[in-house]
Amino acid sequence: MTVEEIQSQIATLEDEDLTRIIIHAFHLKRIKQPEQKKILMERLDDQNPANWVDFDDYLEIP
Repeated sequence: MTVEEIQSQIATLEDEDLTRIIIHAFHLKRIKQPEQKKILMERLDDQNPANWVDFDDYLEIP
C-alpha cells in the first residue's frame, strides 16, 4: 500500500478512529527515537501508579 493510499483511507475515518490512528502513529514515531523510548519504557515499567504515564504526560516527553 502506498502512502497516498493510506492517506486516502485515513481521510474516510470517523473522528474516534482517526484519533486512534494519530495516537498510534505518534507512538511509533516516538519509539523510534532511542532516548524517547528509554524515558517512556522507564515510566511504563514503574510499579508505582502515581508515576504511571497518561496520554498528556506522554505528549509532554521532549
